[in-house]
Amino acid sequence: MTLCFLAVSSNAQTRYDLFISTLTSDSLDATYFIPSTAPPPSGYPGILFVHGFGGSKNDDTANGRVYSASGYITLCYSVRGHGLSSGGSTIMATRERGDQVEVVNFMRTIPGIDTNSIGISGGSQGGLHGLWAMADRLPVKAVSSDVIVPEWATDMLMNGSVRRTAVLLMKSTRVSYAPVRDTLWDYIRSDQYDNLLAAFTAGRDVDTAALNSATVPSLRFLKWQDHYFSAADGIAAFLNYGGPKKMYLGTSGHFSDQVESERLYTYDQVTRWLSYHLKGIDNGIMDEPVFTFAESSLPMDSAGYFIWTRTGLDAWPPPGVQPYRFYLSADSTLTYSAPSAPSVSLFLENIHADSSYTFDTGYIEGFRGPSFESALPRRVLSFESEPLPWDVEWIGSPRMELHVSSPSEKFPLHAQIYEIDTGGTKYFVNRINYTARNWPGGDGVVTADGLAHAHRFTVGSRIRLELTNIDVTNRIDLGSYPFVLPMF
Repeated sequence: MTLCFLAVSSNAQTRYDLFISTLTSDSLDATYFIPSTAPPPSGYPGILFVHGFGGSKNDDTANGRVYSASGYITLCYSVRGHGLSSGGSTIMATRERGDQVEVVNFMRTIPGIDTNSIGISGGSQGGLHGLWAMADRLPVKAVSSDVIVPEWATDMLMNGSVRRTAVLLMKSTRVSYAPVRDTLWDYIRSDQYDNLLAAFTAGRDVDTAALNSATVPSLRFLKWQDHYFSAADGIAAFLNYGGPKKMYLGTSGHFSDQVESERLYTYDQVTRWLSYHLKGIDNGIMDEPVFTFAESSLPMDSAGYFIWTRTGLDAWPPPGVQPYRFYLSADSTLTYSAPSAPSVSLFLENIHADSSYTFDTGYIEGFRGPSFESALPRRVLSFESEPLPWDVEWIGSPRMELHVSSPSEKFPLHAQIYEIDTGGTKYFVNRINYTARNWPGGDGVVTADGLAHAHRFTVGSRIRLELTNIDVTNRIDLGSYPFVLPMF
């Protein structure tokens, strides 16, 4: 059932504003556009735009107008708990997934639409809706999903650590929440990681078996520096997807480098993907490489962004990629071979120096500033390579294997990778996060994978590795905030 509020005509299309009623008696604020041109014999193709978390339909109405002017019926709506829609957000879980079924069913009733040519496009929360549509076998003909991975909830809690962006999902002032948010937040603030992992992943990760057996043409974008979702899980799922597919791996999204050429490239890919699959226009996109990846490199601009270079490939990983190993030496060097001297222990501590300074206080202060730094001092062990004799291209996920001795059941151990240029300036490249949760005490080996990335280290530069208890960096964009929540 829908209640229409307003219909406005322009030279290019007519806009309709309404609410879509759901089976849970909620109302989803929606807008759709119908072109002013005569429809094709089978009707207009349609595009459903879904916004990111904390946004609303207003984020997509401009896209709705532009694509409608080129011959699509377009619909955008505010996900429950967002904008003017009622209901509470369950943070991208089964309730939102069920709402999408009803929205797609409504869209199929719009007069003049070709029910066999409907696509979905969105990023982050909106991109997840596209993956849901494929896994749920909704009647859609093409999907474009940006900055999202199928097992996104598990990914945010990778290696025992809780990404700070998980807090952003649970404490947004632009979202009305269902009661489940309070339960999840209590698990975080009281450091009940196991309960958080079980509750947060249930009903949020996409079943990759159901997803990968779909055949809907799927265009996916992943960003190496994404502060929410790391690329590795998305790459693995994409490799096993059986339908028509294309993937971009690069930048521009979720606090990654903002590069206009990459933004324009991805926008062009979406437009051509939908045009080919929904309108049947042969624009050559299916003849282009399956994979396109962009890698970062120096120099960095005044905004703190690297140069990005794009390459097309038909297979992943790129040819010639091989494991590259560094060893940590007691003299603070990174070496290419195992040190011959006897092993020496280095000490890295995590001290909660002021017990009156609590997690709640840290959250209010953003886990930074003089009080936080005094209560939970940051410690660093640094290691640096010799100048590189040639360019070194890094593509993939770093892994650390460290022999550790600790009497504590819980402890943080994070690795940060930097490039040091010939002038001695340090540039943050990537990270590995690890938080021990059930360490048995005594000696053991910590093995942890980090975030996938593609970066070219320049000849003459040095590679620097820093081990730390608190993962903050010198990156301009959000570098001063801990990437994962500190351990008190």
